[in-house]
Amino acid sequence: MAGGVAAPGEAGKPAGGWPGGLAGDQIVRCGGRSPGSRRRTARQHSIDVLSAATAVTMISQPIDMQTRLLYFSADSSMSAPHQLTFRIRTWGGQRRGAGRPPAPGRRRVSHARRPPHDRHCPVHVTLRACKGLPSLRDTEVFGAIRAALARSSGMTFRVLHFSVQMDHVHLLLEADASVDLRRGIQGLVIRVARAINHALGRRGKVFGDRYHARSLRTPREVRAAYVYVIQNWKKHVPGARGLDPRSSAAWFPGWQNAAAAMPRPAPVLAPRTWLALLGWKRHGLVHLDEGPRR
Repeated sequence: MAGGVAAPGEAGKPAGGWPGGLAGDQIVRCGGRSPGSRRRTARQHSIDVLSAATAVTMISQPIDMQTRLLYFSADSSMSAPHQLTFRIRTWGGQRRGAGRPPAPGRRRVSHARRPPHDRHCPVHVTLRACKGLPSLRDTEVFGAIRAALARSSGMTFRVLHFSVQMDHVHLLLEADASVDLRRGIQGLVIRVARAINHALGRRGKVFGDRYHARSLRTPREVRAAYVYVIQNWKKHVPGARGLDPRSSAAWFPGWQNAAAAMPRPAPVLAPRTWLALLGWKRHGLVHLDEGPRR
């Protein structure tokens, strides 16, 4: 003590010094009841262990009750403990910008689970061929595709209309259940791929990606899909007029200013859903000069 002021760690030092030769600033302090407090709390009893070796030394040496009370004095000025938040860095997981960067060109169809199919709604399906194949609109190749599509329809799965372009095929389909739609499209893709390979005298993959499917839930959507599928050649063939010979336009009964030829046998079946049969007509029949919106 100098000038009447106790040195740090010397206040309340017992006679004979601290046991084990410990300095005053190495003592383990426990927050007890301060002189002005009325009751004990859990925070006031929090223990701040300054040194594990100090604690072991204190416990291993016998001390009297007076010294013990001095060790655990109630004049602790420690702040109340509070919860700390630690951000643990990890690798992987869902985050912005994660995953393989997209390949250049057209985006591929997602591999996410497809939604359940509603049997009251037609479906617009698109199949895209691999790069390097000849045009699917060639006479021999188109004939094979049309025959394969005609064989794909059944009692629970129906091909309503189609359009074959140079490297992709548009389809309007109906199915009675999700499993019928899934199995029907799988069988259709296999038949069409085998027919194309047979017509070209080749083997290997024909379609370069999963099929894209979109459910049509309103009369306006169904009418827009009819125009998009049957008149799709106007989008790819400059100056195209009339009916597309590489589609099912000749079997479409909803023309406003043209009569469908409907030669037999038909490669498509008549629709059974209200949307595809009658509902779409609320927005008018299809004019021969209409084309898909770009």
